Amino acid sequence: MVQSKNLFNNNWSFNNFYFEADFPLVELNFERKTIKLTTDIKIAIDNALNSERPFKELIKVFNTFGYLLSLKIILGQKLRRSCILQKELDLVDQQLEFEENYSSELDKLFILWKDQYGFDEEYLMSINGKVVRKNDIEKWLNEHLKQDLKLLRIIGQSELVPLYELFEEPVRGNIKSILGIDNLPKILMTGVVQMIKNVEYYNVDFPSHLESSNYHIFAKVTRSNKSSFDVIDKAVVKIRSSNRTGFLAIIEKFDEMNDLNAEHLQIMWVLIGFPDEINFYSPHTRELSILSIETQDVDIDKSSVLISAPEKLPEES
Repeated sequence: MVQSKNLFNNNWSFNNFYFEADFPLVELNFERKTIKLTTDIKIAIDNALNSERPFKELIKVFNTFGYLLSLKIILGQKLRRSCILQKELDLVDQQLEFEENYSSELDKLFILWKDQYGFDEEYLMSINGKVVRKNDIEKWLNEHLKQDLKLLRIIGQSELVPLYELFEEPVRGNIKSILGIDNLPKILMTGVVQMIKNVEYYNVDFPSHLESSNYHIFAKVTRSNKSSFDVIDKAVVKIRSSNRTGFLAIIEKFDEMNDLNAEHLQIMWVLIGFPDEINFYSPHTRELSILSIETQDVDIDKSSVLISAPEKLPEES
């Protein structure tokens, strides 16, 4: 492949030239259902999912075991060469196939490219990084294209499958959710703050520092005792001063709750964001789903607002 690119001025043009000759000998094909995961990777994934910072832990696992698995692998040998040519050329991409007489066909190709592109390199590089001079290519081919498994190298891969796709549900779904494959926000954390009589400001600290403050907090005042639980709609919780360590919850219309016993009142809150950005995802909230996130204009002069529920909600939602 030749790519023309002027690096200095109009009088000089330097072009990146890459040559590769593949010599495939064996093609391996795998069926996904026959691939078995090792105990080590199962344990590593399980530990990552049980972490409160599962995104980074999953990345560590994939850095160790790999991100993709190839269902088709080509084994053989390869010769290649990259260089810079001083010649004005357009973008050229040539792919040629030779079924026999590799050495003589390559010689013809080198002569052609020398005339057309100025390619006159004296050697190529093997996949192991060894120098193979053009005059020794035939000898090198005779030595390395034998049916000897020790000489085979991976020269091509295709039909790539993400490693997480090999896991069964619900593990696969949990991995995809944490990695943000669906690109949807998640309920990353929840909390309950016990209210105190005559106190309307509550400073809430997260159990762990977050890596981003790009999240949303939703909170309500609730009342619970041994026999009942309900939401106090007349109390409004405003969230202020949110950062990576916590937030400030302010109770508005505080005076309207004077008749309520503070011992039975709590502030329940949820934090919504993306696991890969926040780098925190409580194991206790991963079964919770956000059914819908929408915006709606509200007329502040009206005492009530009608909000349409999303269609096709899951049962028991």
